Amino acid sequence: MSFHNSESAADITEMEKARFQSTPAAEIDERDRDLLERQRELEELDGNTKLNWEMIKKLTVCGVAFLNDAYDMFAINIVAMILGFVYYHDAEGSAANTVPKKWDTLIKIAVQVGCLLGQLVMGRLGDKVGRTTVYAASLMIAIITTVASAFSNSMVKGINVFVVLFIWRVLLGFGIGGDYPLTATIVSEYASVHNRGKMISAVFSCQGFGNVMAPIVGIIVTACFKNSIDRDVLYLDYVWRIIIGIGCIPGLATLYWRLTMEDSKRFQLETAKAAAANADEDVLRQKLLAKQQFNESSDY
Repeated sequence: MSFHNSESAADITEMEKARFQSTPAAEIDERDRDLLERQRELEELDGNTKLNWEMIKKLTVCGVAFLNDAYDMFAINIVAMILGFVYYHDAEGSAANTVPKKWDTLIKIAVQVGCLLGQLVMGRLGDKVGRTTVYAASLMIAIITTVASAFSNSMVKGINVFVVLFIWRVLLGFGIGGDYPLTATIVSEYASVHNRGKMISAVFSCQGFGNVMAPIVGIIVTACFKNSIDRDVLYLDYVWRIIIGIGCIPGLATLYWRLTMEDSKRFQLETAKAAAANADEDVLRQKLLAKQQFNESSDY
């Protein structure tokens, strides 16, 4: 059924193009002419879009972004268990070596809360300011907050380490939230119609690698401190901080390419058209205002 509908839509598009081409230029509505011109320009962009080194580099950057995001989100599950041994090793009974439920939940939902806000704010800014500008900003937010999370600690008088970690991870989620809409949009705009679905699927699949990477890193870092932990369990304090801190390495590795990435030709085309339309509206508004002022002065 969906195949039939897509074929019908394609036929309708071809019929519309044929109608425009057979209609005299003077009889074509200005809006229809603009739509036809826009469609022609987009088709030309799709025809010139081919898989090359520049596109592979951009896809790699976007894939690493999703890998990094998944690692930052799922590493907290490993860290939460370690925090129980660090901060509750002297508790009694079943509470020993276990983070209380309220603190465990708090630090695990922090990134999701930030993601919700980040998607709404950064996604909108991406339309207004520019895709790649906001994309680079979201990475810098994620790097800074990841490092800050790794150095979280309790205050002498006041909030404990879990509240501090919650605050930094909400901000981390804000940066990660910017990655989701912007990565999908950037990949869609760079890819041609024919391979767009495959490229988006490939980029999103990198989340799975980040998910797997988190426990592997946890095992390796813990094994490196095995002898020290056997002597004193509080050496696990180094372990959880290193696990979180490693989350900024993929971002740092791709920071340069994010900062130098240019907006797609498709986005530049749409932005230029929108700017031209706004300029025409401003000119028309000024003319109408001048005419109104002239008429008012004539009445006197």
